[in-house]
Amino acid sequence: MAAAVLEVSVQERLARLESDVAHIRSDLCGLRAEVREPRGSFVQLQKDLADLRVELTQAITSTRIWGLTLTGVVLSVMAHGFHWI
Repeated sequence: MAAAVLEVSVQERLARLESDVAHIRSDLCGLRAEVREPRGSFVQLQKDLADLRVELTQAITSTRIWGLTLTGVVLSVMAHGFHWI
C-alpha cells in the first residue's frame, strides 16, 4: 500500500514538473520574441543615423561653400577699397 501511495505521489510530482516545464518553455518563447524585436529597432536606428550623417555632410559642405563665397566677397570689397583692383 505504501508503494501505491508513493507511486501516485511520484506521478503527481512528475505531472506538476511537466506542466512547469511547459510554462518555462512558453516563457522562453516569449523572451525570444522580445529579444528579436529590439534588433529590428536597432536596424532602423542604424538607417536613421546613416541618413543623419548624409544630411550633416551636405549641411557642412553647403556651409563651407557659403563661407568661401563670403570670404571671397569680403576680400574683393577690400581689394576694391584699397584700389588693388
